[in-house]
Amino acid sequence: MSQRPCTKEHFFSEADMETINMDNRLKDLAKTDPKMVKKSLSPQVQSQQEMLDNLRTENCEVQIKLKGLNEQAKFETR
Repeated sequence: MSQRPCTKEHFFSEADMETINMDNRLKDLAKTDPKMVKKSLSPQVQSQQEMLDNLRTENCEVQIKLKGLNEQAKFETR
């Protein structure tokens, strides 16, 4: 029993489809070689996740510094 070929709608996630629709080159390539497009999107997603993690870490560090400065300001005003 053979499997049905995977359609474009099921092969790519919604986020992938948004990225593909913004780039005409990827849109054309998705019609002919969807596996190549999927491979090219994977590093982009990983890079974006790493950048988001870095921003969250930086945000936490800034919040800790801000909390320390606020506490220091409270003690200095007494």
